[in-house]
Amino acid sequence: MLGEAAIRLSALLIITLVARGMGAGAVGLLMVAFGALMVGVPLLASGQVEVLIRECAKSPGRARSLLVTARQLQRRVELALVPLALVAALLVADSDLRKLLVAFVPYLLLRVEIFTRGAVFKGLDRMDVEVKARGCEFGVALVLTALLAVTGAPVWTVGLALTAGAGIGVLWLVKAGGRRLTATTDLPGVRWAFAHGAPFVGVSVGLQLLLRSDVLIAKGVGVADGRIGHYGASAGLVWAALVLPQLVAIALYPTLSRAALHGARPGMMALVAGGVGTGIGIVLAGFLWLGNGTLLVVLFGEEFRGAGVLLGRLAWALPGASASMILGVVLASWGRQNLGLIVVTAAALASILSNLYLIPRLGMAGAAQVAVLVHSVAALGNFAMASWPGQMAEKR
Repeated sequence: MLGEAAIRLSALLIITLVARGMGAGAVGLLMVAFGALMVGVPLLASGQVEVLIRECAKSPGRARSLLVTARQLQRRVELALVPLALVAALLVADSDLRKLLVAFVPYLLLRVEIFTRGAVFKGLDRMDVEVKARGCEFGVALVLTALLAVTGAPVWTVGLALTAGAGIGVLWLVKAGGRRLTATTDLPGVRWAFAHGAPFVGVSVGLQLLLRSDVLIAKGVGVADGRIGHYGASAGLVWAALVLPQLVAIALYPTLSRAALHGARPGMMALVAGGVGTGIGIVLAGFLWLGNGTLLVVLFGEEFRGAGVLLGRLAWALPGASASMILGVVLASWGRQNLGLIVVTAAALASILSNLYLIPRLGMAGAAQVAVLVHSVAALGNFAMASWPGQMAEKR
């Protein structure tokens, strides 16, 4: 778990290096590219990360066959969507953003590979395997980004640094998989993988739109890159803080999956998960709210002092986001992805529409207000769906 936290902090350090070496405008472009990347990852992953964690926890002996099937499905999706993503990137008018998005295309593919292969080991309660791979990824990326920042390289080269790091991470995971996974011929089939993964795709894409659509909309309506950079630095701190509830969620997922399999009811689990998540979020939000200006200056430099107000507002999205993250594993464990999909779809749609209205009028302060409201309401919706009477919403 400490390794996972270190990885999240490494991602924040990359933003810090870009901020100090390339400026607020570069941070803004990087956050827009990250937003597009994080929406693309669950599309290409095809829901197989969550399926592998759940199914490998239930049937460890099928781990390799499940992985083979997952990758077969993902390759079909990649052949259909990656060319479209590349064309879309090449059509972007902003030259720096266009180059950055193109550099992110191979990183997108490698990141999906890391998450998918790592999911097998998470299901086997070997979370350290993916952590080590991603440690290689961010270790290499940090060194290269630091060199780029010092030499004043353009921001699009950060995409190359991340791609290089992810390539090393994939190589490590392939080697680890060859040593630790037993070969089988029991392939469940691509149709099976698609059917079980589809609900997760909707949930994951909706969640990423909920987290990332603000910067994408801001860029689209013409907000200055520097202002997006201020907001992006604040969001980087806030969403990095979600590592704590994420660690709790990851640790609980295999256990809850087995509990659901053995007939346990989800109501009390949902109550405890929602309470723990909200409590964690309140503590994290209070910390960021109290130290907003100081934290930004210390990490990103004096240029970001004016972003303190944004951070102070955005931090209060953490109670709702933290509760939703932990409630998400209750929904997944009891096969209620479709119910979670209803909540996240409604929340993402509300976020997009609200941001389209408020960002042109209030700037990034409007985006912060939307985040707090939408995440809070989404947490209530997730609790209602997770505690719904009955054992499972669907057969597995």
